[in-house]
Amino acid sequence: MVAIMIEGYERPNLELIRKASFERDLTSEEIFAIKSRSFEPGVKMLRLARGADEYNKEEIFTDFYNTAREQDTIEDANPEILSPEVKIAEIDHFCRLENELARRKPTESINDLLLDMDPRIVPGHPKYDKNHPEYGEFTRMLMKGAMDEDERIFVEHFGRGCVFNRIRSSYKKDIKTAINACATSMAIGMKYFLKNNEIKEKKDLDYYCSYVAGDVGTHLNDIVLITDGEKLDDDLAKKFGRSLQQVNILKNIPEDWYNRKVVYLPKEYYANIPNEVLFDIKSKDGKNARENIKSVMIPDSRKALEASAEYIRSIPHRLTGYMAFAMIPYFAAVETLNSMQKVCVDKMFDKSPDAIKSIKMNPEAMVNILNFTYQITTLDGGGKRASEFMEAYKDAQTKEKYYKYSFWSDRYEKWSKDVLVA
Repeated sequence: MVAIMIEGYERPNLELIRKASFERDLTSEEIFAIKSRSFEPGVKMLRLARGADEYNKEEIFTDFYNTAREQDTIEDANPEILSPEVKIAEIDHFCRLENELARRKPTESINDLLLDMDPRIVPGHPKYDKNHPEYGEFTRMLMKGAMDEDERIFVEHFGRGCVFNRIRSSYKKDIKTAINACATSMAIGMKYFLKNNEIKEKKDLDYYCSYVAGDVGTHLNDIVLITDGEKLDDDLAKKFGRSLQQVNILKNIPEDWYNRKVVYLPKEYYANIPNEVLFDIKSKDGKNARENIKSVMIPDSRKALEASAEYIRSIPHRLTGYMAFAMIPYFAAVETLNSMQKVCVDKMFDKSPDAIKSIKMNPEAMVNILNFTYQITTLDGGGKRASEFMEAYKDAQTKEKYYKYSFWSDRYEKWSKDVLVA
């Protein structure tokens, strides 16, 4: 296995975190590591690869993504336990908590908000108030709907207050406002899907992705402006988030259907046949629909990712930490599409472990992405070097040379040395 060669980076020990979750309150960093494994290395790059005069945004982004992840757990909760109506009410409840958190000064108490979320507030607890038996029910309900043990741990310890406490005490009002605004935007897209339970057309998918992920990009821009004084392009940031979300939807087709009975694919791409037929490997109509989805959505996703490359290139060269943070999910999305392109279409809709493994990025490729991104952004003139590489990388993608800069080990070794020493 290829080793991570990043100075100062330690891979989180998830088993130790799981064990600790039964013994003490987890930190915001620990719950982030256990539930946001793909984003965790990128967020650490905000510190490890940051420029000489770049603000260290690691803690802010950790809390930012944890609040977004908490909201995700509501939409993604087990549908057999939480109905769409209950999920919508839970999303509204969480947004109210977020809004109230943003309104309060660092010196003001948020004990009422923490009591509202803390799942331990039951009869017999020292803080139990018989006049407020609903305290903690928000989190307890989410814990029941958690799809796996790591998600249950995340929800429980988020409810204990590690994220809200740091947001209250450590950040200025405009940072809190950006975090709250992200939650509000995400809620619009999530409730839209929960009410309709389907995506009819491509424009509906764009609408959903724009709210649940595109606006994440624009609010990250807000944080960069507040901390580093740099105004980034909001239109490109929105496209950046939206394109990553579309790839994520393609990657999670079987998981969404078999675990939660939801499909985020536009029904116009599969002739409005029932979802059961779409996932029936023996059905001819299902086969035709699956092939059409692959033939349309992979090229469309590649096209959408071109704006992501432009967004990264637009980041000022001095913000090497933020550049590295953005490069990692972009490269990962391209590699994921490359994996999907290679396999037969049925594997994109198959729940077997081998099929799921075949459409996801090779772990060694992910390590190569981390190592390369760190190295190119921390070289002398790293921001300029990274921007120049992004131009070459985007050019290769546009010309359909998808594997020219592949991060699979055999290919990566052939081109990376030339890029890094040039």
